[in-house]
Amino acid sequence: MIIEAVSKGLALVAGPSTIKEMKQLINSLEKYNVSKILIDGALFRKSIASFSVANATILSTGASYSSNIDKVVNDTSLLLEELLLDQVDDKLANVLENENGPLIMDKDYNKTIINLDTVLYNEEEVKSFLNKDSRYLYLHGALSNKLIQVIIDKRFELDELTIIVKDATHIIIDAEYLEKLKLTNSKLQVINKINVLFLSYNPHSSLGYDFDNEEFKEKLLKKIELPIINVLKDLE
Repeated sequence: MIIEAVSKGLALVAGPSTIKEMKQLINSLEKYNVSKILIDGALFRKSIASFSVANATILSTGASYSSNIDKVVNDTSLLLEELLLDQVDDKLANVLENENGPLIMDKDYNKTIINLDTVLYNEEEVKSFLNKDSRYLYLHGALSNKLIQVIIDKRFELDELTIIVKDATHIIIDAEYLEKLKLTNSKLQVINKINVLFLSYNPHSSLGYDFDNEEFKEKLLKKIELPIINVLKDLE
């Protein structure tokens, strides 16, 4: 149901819960020739930042995430690292264009298909496919903590491995696992890069505490190269 508000007031709203439903809603709204469609994403629901849903993304962070300012800054920086991962080159993108399942390739792009509907909960089975000749691991679905751990455990049997996902919204790993992966010979790349415009931050928490605005912004600036904006203060 799409409703136009013609006067001020309060409303309780609910939105689509899947990417498919979000696309359907966007298609319906576009029929009204709207100039912009803004999608409000909830905590940890980065799936709506997918290139297939949104043209651009604004990441928001703030004190409500944690009372530890350094944890907020570090985890925000790592999440942005995921969202801004390097894109594969055109040749590699063409090789993977029509693939709809997990596979491994050597340096000459010879493919070894992994016959699994999903890698999730089957991460240990992937381990048997990885060897010294493995150069690329392509995942049609999600990249999990458990798969990262499998790769870490097998790191001494691998030379260089590039893990490729469709886009960063398919990465569902914790910050600590991204840090661990960076210590190996493996790296992450994406088929489609997400267009992150800037980072907004809120030093106030509804849980009853606040960060110092200038300290928070300074810490973020040291770790993040994107424009960083406190929308209530910097746009006055």
